[in-house]
Amino acid sequence: MADNVGSSVAAVFETPELLEAIMLELDMRTLILSHRVSQAFRATVASSIKLQRKLFFKAATSTSIGTGADGEATESAMNPLCTGTLVTLVSKTGSK
Repeated sequence: MADNVGSSVAAVFETPELLEAIMLELDMRTLILSHRVSQAFRATVASSIKLQRKLFFKAATSTSIGTGADGEATESAMNPLCTGTLVTLVSKTGSK
């Protein structure tokens, strides 16, 4: 029975589409750390536009982020891993 479970798990992780679907459900920090798990995980991120966009490695599509009729940006996104760092840096710099 253990061999069946092990082979099933291996089959999921060896199927890029399934691995991508699982990785898309991860939070950003866990996803970025998954690069260190295996070469297959790293290759999945490297070949997946969706995962690269989630990690801010690639820009979002022009249809989801752009300029509205009033010239204002529509739906811009900040990398949450950077925003905390930027807020900390700005508050430290501003308090001097």
